Order: sequence, then C-alpha cells, then structure tokens
Amino acid sequence: FFSEKSLRVLAENLPVQYIQPFGIQLGIKAIDIDNFKTEGNAGFDLTFRILQEWMKFNRPMSVWERITHLCNALGDLGMLTIVSIVESVFKEKRELQRRDFH
Repeated sequence: FFSEKSLRVLAENLPVQYIQPFGIQLGIKAIDIDNFKTEGNAGFDLTFRILQEWMKFNRPMSVWERITHLCNALGDLGMLTIVSIVESVFKEKRELQRRDFH
C-alpha cells in the first residue's frame, strides 16, 4: 500500500507548471491523502493503479515521459486523476508555506 510519503514524492517530482491548467472543473475532486478516499468521477482502483504504474519507473525519466506512459497505460481519466492528486498536494504545500510566513 502506498504511504502519504509516496504520494508526496510523486507530487514533488511533477513541476507545478504541468499541473496549473487542470483542475477540479473536470469533475474530479482532490484526493484526501490522509485516508486515501477518492471523491468525484475517478475511482479508488484507478488511483491505486496509477500509483502502481508510477512506482514501476526504475530509471530516471522526464515528467513528460512519465505522463505519456501513464496516459498510454491508463487513458485520459488516469491522467486527470494523477493531476488531481498532485494538485491537491501542491495546494496543501502552498498553504503551509503561506502559514509559515505569517
């Protein structure tokens, strides 16, 4: 089973400029990384499969290669799901950083 740390590693390896244009308007809500519940159109099984695919990469790969691989393996919904996972983690990170400044 993938830990919160695995999800964070996943998120930290995707530059934010790949994530910004996509969003919750696509019908996929963010994933609650504390208890791994998925809301919206994308199911838990798909999320789990994405993480399994992601963890298979054992050589250095560019973000673009990874995204291409995931799209081929999981289709468009897979791509959107991974974007929503990463987006939620980045959002949380930005909020933490903002809090530290005040």
